Amino acid sequence: MFNLAEKYKKKIANTFGFQSEQVYLYGNGRTAFWAILKSLDLNEGDEVALPSITCSGLVQVVESLKLKPLFLEVDNTLTIPRQEFESKLSQKTRALMIQHTFNIIQDFSFISKKNYPKLIIMENCSQGHSSIFKPNIISNFIFYSTQWNKVYSTGEGGVAISKNFQKLESKKSSMLSEVIFSFPVCVALLIRKLKAYWVLKSLNPLFKSIIHQNSFKSENYKLLSCLLGILELKKYTKNIEHRHKITKEYIKNFDQDFSGFDDYLLYYPFFTSKKNSFLCSAKKKSLEIYDWPIEPLSPPVNKFERYYTQSSLKISNSIIGLPTNSLTDLKAAHKIIKFISI
Repeated sequence: MFNLAEKYKKKIANTFGFQSEQVYLYGNGRTAFWAILKSLDLNEGDEVALPSITCSGLVQVVESLKLKPLFLEVDNTLTIPRQEFESKLSQKTRALMIQHTFNIIQDFSFISKKNYPKLIIMENCSQGHSSIFKPNIISNFIFYSTQWNKVYSTGEGGVAISKNFQKLESKKSSMLSEVIFSFPVCVALLIRKLKAYWVLKSLNPLFKSIIHQNSFKSENYKLLSCLLGILELKKYTKNIEHRHKITKEYIKNFDQDFSGFDDYLLYYPFFTSKKNSFLCSAKKKSLEIYDWPIEPLSPPVNKFERYYTQSSLKISNSIIGLPTNSLTDLKAAHKIIKFISI
């Protein structure tokens, strides 16, 4: 039983082409991000660059380590334009968090060690793993979440990959934490199987309050997550093929160009001026339509309002996500397409 974590790490390493010694496990994605930043030789006030549309938990991590978040503006393709990098990154910027939103690959190939010799690059692959399989992408670390709405799910969980073999902090949860964790995760996975998306969404804050401890610093990995991860990765290829098929179906019906896309999308991003009415109607019809991000820093945290920008607000207020997961077959996708097209 106690070899479960090592088996899971080996499965992750084999799936993504790394060695198990490079893989570290966590209670969620933001803790993986915290462990990466904590391992770096950073000083108080050093800049960490992030996209202007990201998870507020990642910003909390940066500020908890007394580092300074530097936000890079995202455009309508959900990527950061090259000129935004070039105008804002400086020698004060010690770390850069690249986010492949919805699995739309962010291009950062022009960022070189010559221009930024002290810059550490981390990839947030929580919403898609395509970039992991691209050997020409130069980054120091990869991290991702395995929450219930991610590419593969363990209910809650996170993974970090240290590409340069730098040691990270990671440890297993206590038995009490395992027991507390198992109930809401099993209930959530059951609800998910029953395709009750809106029920699960309404219970999500309650589940999080049960699962999460006081701080991401204590979010240790769980053996249940390891077991679920092993089972999920056994059907990983089939899962990705399915997401690719559903993504293609949306592309055939909606004329929206995402230049970084070349594989599958975690959710198909659809821009609309009727976001709120779409979500209300979808809930009544029990259609799974995703509302991330609901703010430039999602979920909304009042203390981060000072970081909001006009363009990121505009994007977040008009974007919904159409599902590609294994519970969304072609029939369900066509139902969603018809609903959106009316």
